[in-house]
Amino acid sequence: MARRLRVDLCYSSFCSCTIREMEHSTKVYPFWEVSLLAGHAYQIVLAFFFFQILNSVVAPRLSTALFLKQYSRLDTTTKISWNIHMIKIIKSPAICLTSTIVILRNPMDYQHSWETRICGYTYDYGVVQAIALGFFLWELQIALQHFAVFG
Repeated sequence: MARRLRVDLCYSSFCSCTIREMEHSTKVYPFWEVSLLAGHAYQIVLAFFFFQILNSVVAPRLSTALFLKQYSRLDTTTKISWNIHMIKIIKSPAICLTSTIVILRNPMDYQHSWETRICGYTYDYGVVQAIALGFFLWELQIALQHFAVFG
């Protein structure tokens, strides 16, 4: 038997959501509260380190293997920029793919209004947001670390 929890949906400037029953959901707070984010903290950290490993290990080796002559001739700042673009090329389809999988495998979404789907929360949606936030924090760290390169 599936566990059903009540979902109190947030009110935002573009939609006013009502209280709905959804499977495997928890209470949603207004955007300024971060209590739901705490449940995904380890995923944010894992995503951050995943992108860090991609940047420091995978991107340089992949670039060297694919573009040996061109990559080896680049100066340090251009290599940093190139590696970051390689990570973005990996991240963008990954976020799109995980978002699509989450949307398609959750048939409960089709039973609710568009306001509920936008303002509502499920654990799977939180995972996708945690991955995206991990990337954002990684990119912020890279921008601060290489401030001289990116300005």
